[in-house]
Amino acid sequence: MKSLLIAIIGLTLLTSCEKKEADAIQQENAFSFKIDGQEYAPLPVNVDIQNLSEIPFVGIYGEFGTEESLFLTIRQDVQPGTHSIDLSNKLGETQSQARYFYPSLSTPDVANSADAIEGTLIIKTNDTDNRRMSGTFFFDTFQIENDDPIFQITDGVFDVSY
Repeated sequence: MKSLLIAIIGLTLLTSCEKKEADAIQQENAFSFKIDGQEYAPLPVNVDIQNLSEIPFVGIYGEFGTEESLFLTIRQDVQPGTHSIDLSNKLGETQSQARYFYPSLSTPDVANSADAIEGTLIIKTNDTDNRRMSGTFFFDTFQIENDDPIFQITDGVFDVSY
């Protein structure tokens, strides 16, 4: 009887620990996307609040590969729905902007950057009280110089606490 009681208590503690671990995992930041068809899921995912033109933006940032990183900048007060990502919007008026940093082919240890020229941001949730936002995105970058590459960022997903 004593061993049965100990087994039940142990099983109860084990299941409660598993639930706490699952809750902790759920609260972690997630950020994934494809660049020209190749999948990336940078870790860690960095999230902060940036005040641009006196408006708070959520900055989502992940590094991956060799000196590569992707930034999303989204207004903290953005409402759920579909929004454009492009350079025609001015920060402060736009809902979001994005930038991809990639290694220079001609100059080692120097990163080039490519801004989103056209894309879509879909905010699924933005709980400003609990500071949690989730959504999807895709965009194309533009060429600054004629020989600069154009990148397609697709299948972007994020779920972050800010």
